[in-house]
Amino acid sequence: MSTSSGNKTLPEVGGRIPGNTVHAVSVSLPRVADVIGYEEKRSETMSRIKSGYPRFVAHPYVTELVTYFQPSFSENPCVVVSSRRAAQDLFAWAEYHVDSLIEEEGIVAFPLPEDESQASHILSYIQHTGCLVSSRRAEKFLLDRSRLSTEQSEERVSAGQGQSLVQNEMARLNELSPQDVFLSASGMNGIYGAFRTIQEIQKSRGRDLWIQLGWLYVDNILILEKFSSGSVKVYDLHNLDEIRRVIREYAGRIAGIVTEVPTNPLLQTPDLAELYGLCQAEGCALIADISVGSSVCIDAIPHCDIAVESLTKFASGSCDVMMGAVMINPESPFHGEILSSLDRFLELPYFADADRLAARIPGYRDRMVRIGENVRILGDRWDQHPAVRKLYRADQGPWAENYHKIARKSEAGILPGGMITMEVGSAMESVYDSLQILKGPSFGTDFTLVMLYMYLAHYDLVSTEEGRATLAELQMDPGLFRISIGMEDPDTIYDAFERAFQMGK
Repeated sequence: MSTSSGNKTLPEVGGRIPGNTVHAVSVSLPRVADVIGYEEKRSETMSRIKSGYPRFVAHPYVTELVTYFQPSFSENPCVVVSSRRAAQDLFAWAEYHVDSLIEEEGIVAFPLPEDESQASHILSYIQHTGCLVSSRRAEKFLLDRSRLSTEQSEERVSAGQGQSLVQNEMARLNELSPQDVFLSASGMNGIYGAFRTIQEIQKSRGRDLWIQLGWLYVDNILILEKFSSGSVKVYDLHNLDEIRRVIREYAGRIAGIVTEVPTNPLLQTPDLAELYGLCQAEGCALIADISVGSSVCIDAIPHCDIAVESLTKFASGSCDVMMGAVMINPESPFHGEILSSLDRFLELPYFADADRLAARIPGYRDRMVRIGENVRILGDRWDQHPAVRKLYRADQGPWAENYHKIARKSEAGILPGGMITMEVGSAMESVYDSLQILKGPSFGTDFTLVMLYMYLAHYDLVSTEEGRATLAELQMDPGLFRISIGMEDPDTIYDAFERAFQMGK
């Protein structure tokens, strides 16, 4: 069963987003109760989930891949990762010894330990580092073994041409040489690879401490917490005095700073040039996740050592392919060392994923220009709306000056990005449940996609008294709507929210 509004029919809980491809990377969660059921893994919700964001929900083809390998591992359930190197890195990190390991066409399968805590620890590695097997890779593997009869029909460039086409386009957008652009199997794998590269470079210099600047996406936070020997959290981006204090206190120990430009979900932008100057003076590296900002909308490369972008998002727009790009500043003092080490820590994208993305990336700039127009129109209309308690935009508010410093322009002015974050009134649940807009994880889609961000990314904080107290201290509303604005007529988007606001009264 589905819900509808006008001529639009929305998928019920568990439906793929988008619904026209088996490789969809989002899943419909149309009610707050569905979001909670998804986070708490309630059977009534999970039984209806066809697929989800691949780092959190195993794709049906990957599940079938595991079924293929499972007979080799007796009673213990097995998992698959994208390469032998990823498996070995995982084993070293988890201090896990396996007696049996199978590798077939580069895919590695191994059994999980019987201890549930250790098994969960190992699965978290795959989530945080993005070394998963993609649905297209699993699809080809299963087709070749007659365990699948049909291949998804979709637009791709000629087989094997995609990686160089995507690499060249990302280099062009960022005014780089293609040699300074590396592709990865996912955006999170790009972050992990950048982090591990700098970590190894700085280890010989006695630098082991990391700084998290701003409230970051959950896996960016967890990479610092789980893979470094120590990290310091600095939440105030409005000025950099706290960063200066931390640098003074830990002078000589700081390996690097990780931030997002803008941050997810509050769309705050640090003064990137000033921040990079502090890093260069201290001798630490700056890694910027620009997935929310996008290579089309911001020029971040000159003001960091490494910029990482999830190409799953705006570069694709189709919400059906996982990939990342890691871009090195050619003027970085670490440039040569990064260039020679980075590929050791990255998982290469599968060729069919690159071919799919290469078919989509030529429209990247036009998408961002159109989406940016909608952000301006809708942001201006919602800014004074009585049902909206607070609105966050990258190009408006206390951090806008910093964003403007690095923003690229179109004929209409600066490109504001593709995201708006909203705090609604006390009837958050009624508004969300009534909203006839696609609702699920991910962002950067051609179509508008709403995510109940704190519930999906930080449910441990939303669902506990202590966690809600932490959010209150940080002035983070648990019921934030993160709205990835699409290319629809803005009146259509506005009217859908207006009807939901009326239902929430």
